[in-house]
Amino acid sequence: MIKVGMVSSIRPETNYTAYLAEALQRSALGVNGQGSGSLRSQVEVYVYCEKDERNREVPLQNLRLCWERNWRYFYQILFQAKRDKLNLLHFQHEFNMFGGPRTALLFPFLVGLSRLLGFNVIVTVHAVVARRLMNQEFLKIFGWPRLLGLTPLIKIFFSFIYFFTGLFASQIIVHSAGLKETLVKDFWVKSGKIAIIPHGVPDEASYQLSAVSHQLQKKLENREFILYFGYFHRRKGLEILIQAFQKLSLKFPDVFLVLAGGTIMQKYAQEIKRLIKDLSLEEKVLITGFLKLPDLRFLLDRCQFAVLPALYSIAASGPLAQVFAHEKAVIVSDLGVYREEIRDGENGLLVRVGDVDDLAQKIKLLMENEALKLRIIDAVKALASERRWSLIAGQTLTVYQSLNKAKSS
Repeated sequence: MIKVGMVSSIRPETNYTAYLAEALQRSALGVNGQGSGSLRSQVEVYVYCEKDERNREVPLQNLRLCWERNWRYFYQILFQAKRDKLNLLHFQHEFNMFGGPRTALLFPFLVGLSRLLGFNVIVTVHAVVARRLMNQEFLKIFGWPRLLGLTPLIKIFFSFIYFFTGLFASQIIVHSAGLKETLVKDFWVKSGKIAIIPHGVPDEASYQLSAVSHQLQKKLENREFILYFGYFHRRKGLEILIQAFQKLSLKFPDVFLVLAGGTIMQKYAQEIKRLIKDLSLEEKVLITGFLKLPDLRFLLDRCQFAVLPALYSIAASGPLAQVFAHEKAVIVSDLGVYREEIRDGENGLLVRVGDVDDLAQKIKLLMENEALKLRIIDAVKALASERRWSLIAGQTLTVYQSLNKAKSS
């Protein structure tokens, strides 16, 4: 039996860790939790998350609210792991997970000490920032102060975390070949230590209409609409989408643009609202704010297609996985992981980064070419079937088993 502690945040409902842990636990428990699953004797998954009572709402087994977003997370996680007598710690790495930059710098030491205490350690690195991207534009997009001399410090900061995490971990997992290549070339992580396991796609996309969904239904008045969803963040390129939509508003007068999601950049959100007003689109653009999963599923089910016009792609896209789950066509920027996932004209459309005219042309193409949209949807269905969370859980278990076998031999 492999006892695994998966360390991560688990909200919102579309969180990667919540999906993966649930798939592993569901497979291990078998039908109706009676233990008929083939994994029951192989893995037991504990979920280590932040001490926040809202996390208890997530329906997972062996849930441990055991760490805080400060320097104490370092020993809180190890104390709980010893108490649960784990064989393996599986960290989901995000830079801001445990707090600010200082707590982020502690993370490689946590990985190293975990190894010294006898645990196998896997780190899933969700975001990899190439060194060439670390410039003044990067600082602006991500809302960091653009101070003289800060760029070299940022490069040192990222290099320290990636290199030593890769050095101390038993195994690294990334979601694409491009992310692996960046870790190897830019941060000297050994290629043989890195496994590629793609981002999973939800097994089903059903939902029940809520009060919020009914309100959205009334506002949209059964009109066709294009959907963006995700955080309101400068790297998402929302201003490019709004300007492209404005170019098409006269040709498609009954089509709405729906922007769904919350923000941690209030100033940017206000800029987006001003842009909508300046372009006289208040009656054609709907900003929903943060939505719970059933309401997001309602919009995905109803939309004509989704548009994700990011300016940076440094991680696998959770929103893209949701689009696949709903078997919808999608337009994405031609960069990073998007470029690896989407074959232009086959399972989606690629658009030049930050190019308003090109995006307008691609939106127009999908609005007018129903045959193309249907071909894309067929390809998306095939891709989604290969990315179900049950299959991703199986690939993850294989990594667990290989490490456990190597340690035992």
